[in-house]
Amino acid sequence: MLKKHIHLLKKTKLKPSEQAHEIHRCQLCSDWPQTPSSELKCHLVQMFKDETSSAKLATFTCACCAESALHADCVIASPDDFDLSLLHRPDHQNDQHIFNDYFDKDCPLPQLPFSELDSPLHDLMINPAGVRQSDTGKFQLLLCSLCHKKLNKGK
Repeated sequence: MLKKHIHLLKKTKLKPSEQAHEIHRCQLCSDWPQTPSSELKCHLVQMFKDETSSAKLATFTCACCAESALHADCVIASPDDFDLSLLHRPDHQNDQHIFNDYFDKDCPLPQLPFSELDSPLHDLMINPAGVRQSDTGKFQLLLCSLCHKKLNKGK
């Protein structure tokens, strides 16, 4: 059946616009495959190296969601930049026990990373891998852009 269709196509006369299209198609088929220029090859190799370099693929841990993300998505924020009560333990608000039954009484409470009472990060549920200290000794939070946006909106 396919042979009949091809044979029929060869016998029929093409309109001038179809002939131009057919000539162009045949020209493309005869020229294919074309080898890319050495400049294009070098450019593509360099783009690949740039996008797969160790620096480009380096990751960090978000202090808020604990997800690993690319450094290009990292926002360094000070704890003073937003309302830290958003990150407090759900059973503590302003160092007061609100929900006494939040945790199961038969299970030990989780150890939070910043348990020092004088720490500005006291009782915050954050990942310590996403926290660093600046040269001045102040804490900095490494946040992914989504968490940073949500914390700035107070969510």
